[in-house]
Amino acid sequence: MNAVFAVPSRLLVYLVIFSALPFSECLAASAPENANVYFIAPTDGDIVSRQFDVKIGVKQGSITPVGEVGPNLGHCHVLINLDDLVDLSMPLPVNANIVHLDGGEPDVSLTLPRGKHTLQLLLGDDKHVPHSPPIFSQPITITVR
Repeated sequence: MNAVFAVPSRLLVYLVIFSALPFSECLAASAPENANVYFIAPTDGDIVSRQFDVKIGVKQGSITPVGEVGPNLGHCHVLINLDDLVDLSMPLPVNANIVHLDGGEPDVSLTLPRGKHTLQLLLGDDKHVPHSPPIFSQPITITVR
């Protein structure tokens, strides 16, 4: 019996790109000194509607689109209810708990189910690998009404 699996095209592109990279290409870029990423909105404890905007700030670095290479550059990932950290030495996976802001966007609109959710930001380099050491925001907890 043949099984057919639907693979989102974006995931397929990432799989093809990352499978072609030598292992050394997956090593993390050095973190910009004193870099910091943080939530402008929402803030810890906020009550938000099901669809809400996340606004991101960064200090000592620049949020740029994937593909731009250089010191102090990176793009942001929103980690949603991520209880177990992924392997931070490898490219971040694409899944429901990790939103990739590939275009270097400083904000994103999210839709989450009602209830409490934990959000955290993580910067990654042009290959979606977190910097070394990783640049995380403080986690925040929001309630979706």
